[in-house]
Amino acid sequence: MTIRLLAAVLATLLVLTACTAADDGGEGADTTAGDGTSEEGRGLDAYVEEDTGGESAADEEAGDEDGVQDEAMEEDEEAMDEEEPASGDESAATGQDLAMDEEAADEEAADEGAADEGAADADAVAGADAVAGADAVAQADSPLDAYVPPLPEPEPEPIRPPDGINPFVDTAEDDLSTFGLDVDSGSFDLAAAAIESGRFPQADQVRVEEFVNAQDYGYDADASETFTVSTDLAPSPFTSDPDNALLRIGLSTPQVDERGPASLVFVVDTSGSMADHLPLVQDALRTLAVELEPGDDVAIVTYSTGARAVLDATDASNRASILEGISSLQIGGSTNLEAGLDLGYQIARGLAGDDRTTRVILTSDGIANVGNTSPERILDTAQQAASEGIELVTVGFGLDGFNDPLMEQLADQGDGFYAYVDSLQEADTLFRTDLVATQPAIAREARAQVVFDRDQVVAYRLLGYENRDIADEDFRNDDIDAGELVAGHTVTALYELQLAGRNTGNPLATVQLRWLDPADGAARERAHDVTAANITRDWRDAPVSFRLAATVGAWAEYLRNSPYAPRDGRLLRDEVEELRRAFNTPEVDRLMELVTNSV
Repeated sequence: MTIRLLAAVLATLLVLTACTAADDGGEGADTTAGDGTSEEGRGLDAYVEEDTGGESAADEEAGDEDGVQDEAMEEDEEAMDEEEPASGDESAATGQDLAMDEEAADEEAADEGAADEGAADADAVAGADAVAGADAVAQADSPLDAYVPPLPEPEPEPIRPPDGINPFVDTAEDDLSTFGLDVDSGSFDLAAAAIESGRFPQADQVRVEEFVNAQDYGYDADASETFTVSTDLAPSPFTSDPDNALLRIGLSTPQVDERGPASLVFVVDTSGSMADHLPLVQDALRTLAVELEPGDDVAIVTYSTGARAVLDATDASNRASILEGISSLQIGGSTNLEAGLDLGYQIARGLAGDDRTTRVILTSDGIANVGNTSPERILDTAQQAASEGIELVTVGFGLDGFNDPLMEQLADQGDGFYAYVDSLQEADTLFRTDLVATQPAIAREARAQVVFDRDQVVAYRLLGYENRDIADEDFRNDDIDAGELVAGHTVTALYELQLAGRNTGNPLATVQLRWLDPADGAARERAHDVTAANITRDWRDAPVSFRLAATVGAWAEYLRNSPYAPRDGRLLRDEVEELRRAFNTPEVDRLMELVTNSV
């Protein structure tokens, strides 16, 4: 009976111990859950009220476990009562119990002997440890220690991005971020062509802003305003720190229903390196010829070793002559880019007028190997013509040897935009819509300056726009080259922010815009505040267009080997798959394929 009683008591103690551990685990879960925030958006907590009411799940579990404990104790007591032997059997049971007690005593004596031997061994080890500890103390107390300063604790290395990638900037040192607006998409189109041909894009040709600006976010545009500004702030799974937030700044300009007449001068590269691409150029030009309206002028210049006009300025109503000029283009010779641009600008100057949009459109792989091949000289030509009101649009063709930097900078200095074409579908979109529409310029030398609140924003990082940087003090210096926008253009900029977690009630940031009005040359400005009303607490609740911009920006960072890029490409693939289902458009379907084949 003694053994059975002991066993029952032991079982009860085990139940009590397990319940106590469960209680401790519940309290630990409460502590973890009460550490303040979820993994996403901790820096945004200061701007969002949290729900603290209601009983926690851990408390409910603890209550259930207390009930289980009480039931177990009652069952143990019943078992003890049932196991009490009958009076007639007491003597036999007692004899058996005594024999078992003697065997248990013998086993207990043996165990005590083994324990004594183990204790002796432990004492020996402890003695050796004590000697070693005394030696260590003697070394630590060496008189030489007074002359040797302790080694400093190593600090974690901050992320140091390579040249050409914007770093984080502490607002305590600089709370202003200034850049020229950009509407180019050539970097995205070029990367897409490389991926679709089975290649990996060159990292130095990936410009984040052009990837982001190549997408359609459906921004609204107020017809009464030159710029409509929208801002969003939310956590993102793609930030370099899960506590950081992402700020999106979206700018849109209104469409103009009716356009004035246009003068378009095409400068076509017909050198040997364009042999595989000239048929696509000709198809694109034919698309444009069909869409132009009477009153529009078209001229065509070709260049290889030299330059010549194959079609003088011709009214769009004379479609047969335009198509004949397009069909006459032939390949041959070297590449004298400077000669082709000089002749194209010469013709454009003769067509320019106050009531006309005048553009030179360069179609080329950007290679220049004869004549004056200096990029500075060619860029100066574009900049001079831009000052006369003649815009330069560059359209890139080909992959092997393609000179992406020159084509991008030519459009920048020429007050136009840069695009890349690798298929008839892309050519149709560009030449039928973007070039035929010939919307008038709506803002010249357009730039943005974002002013961050130092009390609420600890640091910021602008994604992209590295070659559009403008010194903060030059924000109102209109002689500094910035961006040109035509009606219907949109611009998007992304910032990663490290927040202080302190809601002062003031705007987190103010977006300031400045541009020159093409109509009278006067400077215009507009400001827009980023407030708590623009904040979304959870990534999944953010606008789907915000998530698209964040994902494309992160993908571009990944392709250019940015130290701030997401480490796991599966995260990008999973998110773009959700976006594909949300948008259900050919553009996002293609984006899904591009991301899947490149990460």
